Amino acid sequence: MAQSESLSVGIEKLKDGNFATWKFQMKHCLISKGYFSIVDGSEEKPEDSAAENAKQAFKKRSEQAFSILVLAVSSEMIYLISECETPNEAWAKLEKHFERDTLSNKIFLKKKFFRSEMNEDESISTHIKKMKEITDSLAAIKAPISEEDQAITLLGSLPSKYDSLVTVLEAKGELKLDEIKQALINEEQKRKPGITCTSNYNSDRALYVKAERVCFVCGGRGHYKAECPNNKKREVASAAHICSNCTSTTDIDDADCEEEPGF
Repeated sequence: MAQSESLSVGIEKLKDGNFATWKFQMKHCLISKGYFSIVDGSEEKPEDSAAENAKQAFKKRSEQAFSILVLAVSSEMIYLISECETPNEAWAKLEKHFERDTLSNKIFLKKKFFRSEMNEDESISTHIKKMKEITDSLAAIKAPISEEDQAITLLGSLPSKYDSLVTVLEAKGELKLDEIKQALINEEQKRKPGITCTSNYNSDRALYVKAERVCFVCGGRGHYKAECPNNKKREVASAAHICSNCTSTTDIDDADCEEEPGF
């Protein structure tokens, strides 16, 4: 019974690096089953003088809660709670191990985050998830990473095949983490064979390229000579010039006209 309950939850097993996410999901799993009050210790074991059915009911619920916890921990991490006798003891031990509010733990996690690098064969979604697990762990020990630093580090962790997109995103002037994540996911989808992605990447890139244009008439950015308003004004003015010598509409100065001045 306990095993089927645990397996039906669909929570990724606890491993090194995903405790913050695992804890959040496991907490709500246990709440939905009515066991979390036993796990966090807010519901205490009945006194020896309590009715036998009350003691048995608590014992059964405690065992079920403990089973769910054990089955949701990977074989690599199970040693942490293998000697625990109650779900409350196991929960507290996991919190103590993974949420160590120590300088060394903060340094370890921050180094791990800022040195993140995406593998060539890794998906964007997997890479984003791994980085999110680290920031969640840091937030749990009161050492949060700002959204801007998360965005900058994410862009810097990508392989060279994403350089053009990174340039476009950085040129926007404002780094919004959710928008960057979505742009990266869209770009990855677009690169998959046979998949058409409705990404804003092309339009963003077009705006970026246009912004980099330099006009040789006025020196301004965002257009070329042919599109320059000042150049068009010159053309209109030139076309409207009437020579005082020959009285024709021309773009030649009066002094260069071969006709004799009229009287």
